[in-house]
Amino acid sequence: MLELLGHFHPLLVHLPIGILTIALSLQRLSNKAKFASTKQIVPMLLLGGSITALISCITGYFLSISNHYNQLLVNWHMWMAIGVVLVSAILYTKEINPSVDIPKKILSFCLLGLLIVTGHFGGSLTHGADYLTKPFLKIFKKDSIANSTIKLVSDISDSLDKNKL
Repeated sequence: MLELLGHFHPLLVHLPIGILTIALSLQRLSNKAKFASTKQIVPMLLLGGSITALISCITGYFLSISNHYNQLLVNWHMWMAIGVVLVSAILYTKEINPSVDIPKKILSFCLLGLLIVTGHFGGSLTHGADYLTKPFLKIFKKDSIANSTIKLVSDISDSLDKNKL
């Protein structure tokens, strides 16, 4: 049953990413007079983002106990995700209670950084550690292993005959 719940992690994990990114964007925009009305929705988005991040952490944990992934990357991804939950909850608290003694800008930048790092580790788990760097290798290293291809041989005797030439 836990494994089944864990398989919902890739589906659910995109909710807090989107919700919290929108919250941070609207938080920034709400400082301008033209977008001042968006200030009212920011706390609701931060609360929703915190809750969906917590649910994503729980399903991610259930997925991680299957031991099908690189444990070092899983650990980094897990702790960064827990950081997303905590910082987004603290930022929500700061939004509804301005007397909290932590600067909102620092919390916002920390949350953005945690979202990026957590997403990167999650992507590395899913797509491989070289997912972001592989295209750069293809562009800048024309003779790299990343650009080499292995030609499959359908019949070993054909390959042996060609190598004798």
